[in-house]
Amino acid sequence: MCKNKKNALIEAGVEMGKQVYEDGLKPTVKQAGGILATFTGFFNNVVLYPLKKLNIVFEQKALAFEREVQEKYNKIPEENRVEPPINIIGPALESLKYNIDQDDIREMFVNLLANSMDNRVSKFVHPKYVKIIEDMSNNDAKIFKYLIDNYGQNIIVCCPQIIIEKDNMRYVSTGLPQYMTNIEMENVSELDISFSLNNLDSLGLVELSFVEYQDNEKYEDLISKNALCQTTLKTYQSLTPERNDIKLKTGSIGVVKVTDVGKYFGKICL
Repeated sequence: MCKNKKNALIEAGVEMGKQVYEDGLKPTVKQAGGILATFTGFFNNVVLYPLKKLNIVFEQKALAFEREVQEKYNKIPEENRVEPPINIIGPALESLKYNIDQDDIREMFVNLLANSMDNRVSKFVHPKYVKIIEDMSNNDAKIFKYLIDNYGQNIIVCCPQIIIEKDNMRYVSTGLPQYMTNIEMENVSELDISFSLNNLDSLGLVELSFVEYQDNEKYEDLISKNALCQTTLKTYQSLTPERNDIKLKTGSIGVVKVTDVGKYFGKICL
């Protein structure tokens, strides 16, 4: 690589964080400051409090982002450094200014930008990844990372139901997560996981496949040993103690799969 191009790439890595703040975040902070000044009372002190708080930490977060990108950039061998594509940098920095306080989301943007400057993996970088990250929450990121880290293991999923049988008719209740899985994560509830699976599926990162045969015993164990399922069942049973036909069923059963898009996205952004 010629000296001029090498210096240009190093400068690009070093200045990236400053560009985030000066070109992307600072104008937003100033605009937000002007808007916030027009509100008073409850709206100013409660509704706009997160924006006011973020207004204070924006520069800190931007500088942290700069350091993280530069650290990863410095680990790329000089012969593998390339210019980051404009269709990645522009949308990524624009989106980052609204997500910079979300640590898991910021980390994915760091990895995306760093890998876009590494010709060993840059061919796997796709512009749609920016929008995917933008549409994810911290929980989505954590659960998707869990799926990538446990790729190849059998992540099962079912749609639990409370069923009342009467006169050959079935009345299906609500009150349970749409999806129940064998994913176990600290400080992440079954409802959180179900919500994130819906979102990850809509983003094309995972597929919930209910057409493959699985050992039904695993699914029965999944709901019979789950505290939320059993508590919900007992609640319905307590409402009509004279009945004995209220049951907990697995519903549709299947597996959670990481799609090809998900695999490449994980390779670049995690």
